[in-house]
Amino acid sequence: MSRARQLFWAASLIIIVLIAYLNFFYFDFANTKNRECGNGNMTSCYELGFAYYNGMHELKKDLPTALTYIQKACEGKYAQGCQYLGGVTADLQNSTNYYDLACSYGSLDSCYRLGILYRDQPSENLSKSFSYFENLCKQDYKRSCYGVAFVSIKDEAPPNIKNYKKALSIFENLCDKNDFEACYAAGWLYYMGKVESSQSLAKSLYYFAKSCENGYNNGCKVIDMHKNALKNFEENQKLCESGSIKDCAQAAQAYKNGRTVQKDFDKAASYYAKACDEYDHAKSCENAYFTYKQHDLVNKMRYALKACDKKIYKACINVGDLYLHMYEHALDYRLAYFENPDILPKDPQKALYYYKKAYENGIDDGYYKTGMAYYREKAIYDLKAAAKYLKIVCDKSDGHGCFYLSEVYASGKDMQNAMIYAKKGCDLNNTGACDQVTWLKKKLNK
Repeated sequence: MSRARQLFWAASLIIIVLIAYLNFFYFDFANTKNRECGNGNMTSCYELGFAYYNGMHELKKDLPTALTYIQKACEGKYAQGCQYLGGVTADLQNSTNYYDLACSYGSLDSCYRLGILYRDQPSENLSKSFSYFENLCKQDYKRSCYGVAFVSIKDEAPPNIKNYKKALSIFENLCDKNDFEACYAAGWLYYMGKVESSQSLAKSLYYFAKSCENGYNNGCKVIDMHKNALKNFEENQKLCESGSIKDCAQAAQAYKNGRTVQKDFDKAASYYAKACDEYDHAKSCENAYFTYKQHDLVNKMRYALKACDKKIYKACINVGDLYLHMYEHALDYRLAYFENPDILPKDPQKALYYYKKAYENGIDDGYYKTGMAYYREKAIYDLKAAAKYLKIVCDKSDGHGCFYLSEVYASGKDMQNAMIYAKKGCDLNNTGACDQVTWLKKKLNK
C-alpha cells in the first residue's frame, strides 16, 4: 500500500472517530441537560431550551420544545429564562410580564428593558419608566442615567418627574464621560431655552460641536443649521434698516428665542419698536408691548396704546390692565413702583374706557375685565354693575364668569342667585364654582 493511500485511510479513520465522538457528545449534551433539568437545575433547563430554539449542538430546531424548557427555567426563577421569553414573544403585555419577572429575579438588563418599554408606551406609564431607570442609575447600570434624563424632559412627563435642570446635569456629566449623544441632548436643552443661562447659546453650540466632532451626526446638522440662521439674521438686520417690516420682525424673533444670537429681550423689543414707530406696523406695536420687560412700564404702556389705537383691540385690554396695576404679583413690576411710585398712576376710569373699547369691538374679555373692575376696585366698587357685565360673560358659557358672578351675588347677600350661577359655573367645569356650591349649601343650611 502506497504512502499516500495509508495517509488517506488514516485521515478517514480519524474523521469517522471524530464524528462518532461528536454525535455521542451532542447526544450526551441533550441527555445530560435534560437529566439535570429534571433534577431542578434551571440553568440546564434554559441551556437546553436555548439549544432547541437556535438549532445548536446538533439538535434540530424545535420551538415548542425550546419554549417548554425555557418556560420551566423561568418558572424556576431563573432570570435569564424569563428575559429570553420577554424578548421572543410578540405580545407587548406578555413581554412586559416576563421582563418584570426577570427583573424581580435580579436581571438588571430586564429592569432596563422595562424602562424602555414603559418609556415608549402611553404617557401614564412614564412614571414607571422613570422609576426603573432611576433605580438602575443608582447602580451605575448601562445607560439608565440617560434614561432618567430623557424621560424627565418629555413633554408629556408628569410634574413630579419633569425636571430640566436635573436632566441637564445628567447629560453634561455623561458628556464628560464621552457619551456624545448626551452632549447633543445637553446642547438641545440650552438651545431650546429649557434651562436659562446667560450663556445658553454659547453652551448649546459647544455641546453640539463636541457631539459632531465625535461622530454624532445630529450635532453636525444643528451646527450647519445655526450657520445658515446666522447668515439670515445678518440679512434681516440689513433689510430691516431698509424698511422691511418682515425682516425687523425676524430679527426681533432671533433675539427673543436666543437660538441664532444670544437671547436679548431689549434688542428684540427695539426691532419691534422700530417697525411700529418708523414703519407704522400695528402688529409690531403689540409685539413690542409683550417683549419689553415687566419693569419697563413706560414702554409697555406706550406700545399697548399704539396697538390699541391701530385697531388691535386685544391690546386695549392690556392698556386697561396697566391702568389697574394688574401685574402687581410680578416682583420686577413692584420694584419699578418702589423706585418710582408715580411711574404709572392707577386710573380705574381710564381702565374702564379701554375695556369698553375692547368689548365694543368684539373682544369679549372686555366684559369680564369691566365686571371684575367694578367688583374689585374700591374707587369704582359697584356690585350691580359688576353683576351686569359678568352675566354677559356667564351667558356666553364661560364658567369662570359664572363663578365670579356667583361671588358678586354672595357679596350682596343674594344667596339664591349666588347658588344659581355657582351651579351653572360648576356645570361648565369650573372647580371654583363647584367649591362655591358646596360652601353655599353649608351656608344656606345653617
